[in-house]
Amino acid sequence: MQGGYAWQSPLQDAIHEHNPDEMGPKIQHAEAAVIARIMAVSYSLDCVEEEALSEALARIRLLKSQARRALK
Repeated sequence: MQGGYAWQSPLQDAIHEHNPDEMGPKIQHAEAAVIARIMAVSYSLDCVEEEALSEALARIRLLKSQARRALK
């Protein structure tokens, strides 16, 4: 994929979602995409993508926290 990684699109969708009812499914999709990528190539990740995946998981944790607060 030129200009990025396939898992980045679902992550961006989750980051930019403002509807609390839509946040959960988009966050789950992003998390699944990131974890699938880690599982598929964990033995051969380049340093750049490894760091990006780590940052993506941190953002997903933050998004989950924000989504829980938005639903309260």
